Amino acid sequence: MKYFVSADIHGFLNEWTFALKEKGFDINNNEHKIIVCGDLFDRGSQAKELQSFIMELIEKDKIILIKGNHEDLAIELVENYAKYMFEVKYTHHYQNGTFQTILELIDLDFTEATTCLYEFKRRARQTDYIKNIIPTMLDYYETNNYVFVHAWVPLKDGGYEFDDNWRNANVALWERARWTNPLQAYQKGLYPKDKTLVFGHYHCSSFWASKYPKKYTQYGKTACHEPYITKQIIALDSCAVDSKKVNVVVIED
Repeated sequence: MKYFVSADIHGFLNEWTFALKEKGFDINNNEHKIIVCGDLFDRGSQAKELQSFIMELIEKDKIILIKGNHEDLAIELVENYAKYMFEVKYTHHYQNGTFQTILELIDLDFTEATTCLYEFKRRARQTDYIKNIIPTMLDYYETNNYVFVHAWVPLKDGGYEFDDNWRNANVALWERARWTNPLQAYQKGLYPKDKTLVFGHYHCSSFWASKYPKKYTQYGKTACHEPYITKQIIALDSCAVDSKKVNVVVIED
């Protein structure tokens, strides 16, 4: 199977489909499949179009979706919206773009959404994103030589020790793993030694800047947003909101 792997699309559909086409993805090829390592939405402006494309891929069995921390944020926002609605502009849901994504998907403006609790929740729960896309998502996907996650595998002792039993971690540990700083975990050697770990969540530019500090920076004109690839890891997050690109790597396994 040939896998076309991305992460952190964040609503930038045009940039993602351009990269898929550039890498040769053919939706009608039975040997082609997409993997997205979490964070489909938030920050970009093509939520509706991206939702439709994801549903088409699901219906054609052409995509494997890994849950990201932004998917957790979406569920938490919808289910606990009564707690946030009157001060939503001051919440992490607003700062991370989650609230704006839901508004786009449910066709409510800001005033309607912050005065109509029932309607916000009813419409949000009926979106394909909440109802049909997130429920298909996995904590991880594994092939012969690769493990695909959002940020990292669950760790022990507050993130200071690798856990050989990470596959059997509970829901809370997987949710915590989706917020892990991959660069720090990688530098500590806290990764599976038998397979390559593929992930997003944290900008590729941070890995390049750490490896070549005299050449690259994490942000700005000297940031490198290309995938960071070693034998142990493949980091994919292109920071699409800044780079205006989405990384796709092709993996045959």
